[in-house]
Amino acid sequence: MMCKKASRLRIKWPHDHPLRANFDRSNSTALHLPSIGLVVSGDCVCNNAHLYLAECDERARSEWLQALDKIESLEPQAVVAGHGVLDPDSSPRHIEETRRYLNDFNACVATTSTTLELYERMLSLHPDRVNPGSLWAARKNCETSLKHD
Repeated sequence: MMCKKASRLRIKWPHDHPLRANFDRSNSTALHLPSIGLVVSGDCVCNNAHLYLAECDERARSEWLQALDKIESLEPQAVVAGHGVLDPDSSPRHIEETRRYLNDFNACVATTSTTLELYERMLSLHPDRVNPGSLWAARKNCETSLKHD
C-alpha cells in the first residue's frame, strides 16, 4: 500500500528500540536491534564521509557526541552508517571515527581564524573522507565566530 504522506515506522519487535537524539538535524532517529547486535544509526554515524555540520552549532555538536556515547554504550556488533563510502562495512569503529571527526572540528573552530583555514585544516586531518561538500557547507555555520574568506 502506498502512503501519500511520510509517517513513523512502527516496529513491534519485543526487545528492539528506536533511539531519538540530535545528530546532524534535530530529532534524528537510530534503531537498536539488540537481538542481533545491530544499530542502524541514521545520520549519527558516518562511514568515512565528511559529516554534515552545516546546521550544527557547538551545542548541537555536543548533543551529537552524547548520542554517539549512547550508541557506543549499547555495545553493538555492527553499525549501519547513515552516510559513507559506496562499499561500506558495518564496523562499530565508525562510532569512534565519527566522534574523532566532531572533536577535530570543534578543535579547528577554536584554533583557526578563517572559514577557509577551518576547511583546509579539516581536509588535512581527514583527507580520505568522501563528500568534502558537506565540510564546505559546515564552514558556513562558523562564520559568526570565524572570519569569512
